Amino acid sequence: ERVLGPEHASTLTFRNALGSSYTHAGRHAEAVGALERNLADSERLLGAESKRALTCRSALAVACDSDGQFSKSIDLFTKVIADRARLQGSGHPMTEYARNQLAHVRARQAQAGDGRSQPGGQWSWRRALGPRTH
Repeated sequence: ERVLGPEHASTLTFRNALGSSYTHAGRHAEAVGALERNLADSERLLGAESKRALTCRSALAVACDSDGQFSKSIDLFTKVIADRARLQGSGHPMTEYARNQLAHVRARQAQAGDGRSQPGGQWSWRRALGPRTH
């Protein structure tokens, strides 16, 4: 930020990577805060439908999932899927990746809600993913 400035595209990319690193390091609350700020800046500077904003939104959804904020993560992934399907196509690998992530979050939410572990397909992945659109 000091060299390029807080609004430079490379700064936004780095800040997204830093937030994701916080997630992987188990610093979930820091990750969510950093990624929320970065998403807001990315949307303001580049537009809500830019690829960079989609990437930021996806990283925030992962961080929210890791922090146990399942409803927020589901809302974010639902928006990511809709935007990616519209902008890149419903069969695009990143759209499919977001669908898989959404299913993962819904499964974790179900596990947290009933207190049981549900390994090996006990939970309905078809229900989690929703109908195929392609």
